[in-house]
Amino acid sequence: MDKSLTTVLVTSSTTVREVLDSFKATTDDLLLLDQNSVIAKPHLELLTDYPRSASVALVATQKNGDTLVRQNRIASASSQSHKVTVGNRNFAGALRISQNQREAVIKALEEAIDSRLPGNAIDLSLVALTRARVQVDAADLWAAPYARSADNLVRESVASELENLNLGQLRLKMANRANDGFYSVFFLRKFSKLLTWLAVRVKATPNQVTLISFAIGLYSAFCFMQGSFSQTLLGAV
Repeated sequence: MDKSLTTVLVTSSTTVREVLDSFKATTDDLLLLDQNSVIAKPHLELLTDYPRSASVALVATQKNGDTLVRQNRIASASSQSHKVTVGNRNFAGALRISQNQREAVIKALEEAIDSRLPGNAIDLSLVALTRARVQVDAADLWAAPYARSADNLVRESVASELENLNLGQLRLKMANRANDGFYSVFFLRKFSKLLTWLAVRVKATPNQVTLISFAIGLYSAFCFMQGSFSQTLLGAV
């Protein structure tokens, strides 16, 4: 998890004022988690373990959902007091608010407080940010179940499913990208998943992976310089 991250568990009694106070009291990004959300660890890592220059919300594809995403950004969101006309995602109840947008975030949340509208603080915060045109990226949740429900039975059911989930396989599935082409999906990804699995098994650091990739690139260039068919083929592979 990103060490420069402060986490707040949002309950039904949490207010936007408390969210704002928590944000202003730290120089860390603020991670808001709805107490009624059950989310797989690899999906939460999309918010906690990746460098973020802007705020980001965890969403799941849903026709006529409560959130509208355009060009990988939250365009509109819902709350008890706001409804999206035509949504294409559901908000999963996890929102990372970036300190890189500190002034704009504070202004947006202050306006939400002044409006005194009822609703869940995390929903009201997301609505406030999108209405103030503060950039909120969308991190898509897929390949595993999740729940955001006040029904304890629903949450327990999803939590049980996640306990039996192979997190390693989920991370490998998440390595695929929606815009991958034919060559990437059926050739490159087959090898990259194996290499990713191997790197995880040997506990290779990102820097080590980068150095190995750089070394392979240099060797490939050396092969091309030889000029022979076999060396050129080896360099291409």
